[in-house]
Amino acid sequence: MERLQQPDPWRLHRGSQLFRDDKKLAPLQLSHAVTASLHSAIDHLHGVVTLIFDANSLHTLSSATLTRGAIESAGVAIWLLESDDPKERMVRFLRWNATDARDRASALAEVQLDDPGNEANRSFIREVAESNGIEPGTAMNPFRSSMALKAATRYMGDDKPVSAFAMWQVASGFAHGRRWALLALAEKEQFDSARDPGSVNVRFTMSLERLLWMAWPAWEAITAAIELYERRGARPIPPSAKR
Repeated sequence: MERLQQPDPWRLHRGSQLFRDDKKLAPLQLSHAVTASLHSAIDHLHGVVTLIFDANSLHTLSSATLTRGAIESAGVAIWLLESDDPKERMVRFLRWNATDARDRASALAEVQLDDPGNEANRSFIREVAESNGIEPGTAMNPFRSSMALKAATRYMGDDKPVSAFAMWQVASGFAHGRRWALLALAEKEQFDSARDPGSVNVRFTMSLERLLWMAWPAWEAITAAIELYERRGARPIPPSAKR
């Protein structure tokens, strides 16, 4: 969070892989999508910290919802930067942009507002795709969050006690109040039901230990995303220095 308060928190060296990606994708910029995702991930996880240590409040569901947002946003950043192939990075970014444009148009249509910039944005995506030898239809394919979480799990390695994808699923269950997540992972107290002798009342709560178990993969994903961004944005090493 301290880094986000700086005037230029995500420096990008000229000549770096990410700098060259941005040049090829202009007027769109891959680095902006990645840093927006990083901002979202850090902000969500900091929200968990604020609830616990500043508000002294341990909610049953809302902290898991914030954790879910942190994991998902960090996963998007990793997915955008994961590939060593510049063309694949551009394809993923264009798909992310196309989905963003469709979501915006859908949201505005729902409240009966026009989206005058939608066609221009779609034209930018097609033009940028064609200028980089990418089939426009491929660039317009939808992006799904599950793809990003699987990429994050793949990039971070599958030797973790709990993968980013699995914890995103768990946190999503909490976010939506799904019974399977609460029954499996929340703290539970059972009471006899005065209304129905054949059933019991259950009170669900969250413990700090269980929340830490959920938040840990979010922190790992954010750390991995930042390290990957800094590697893609690093100053290129001259060939003579590699020998």
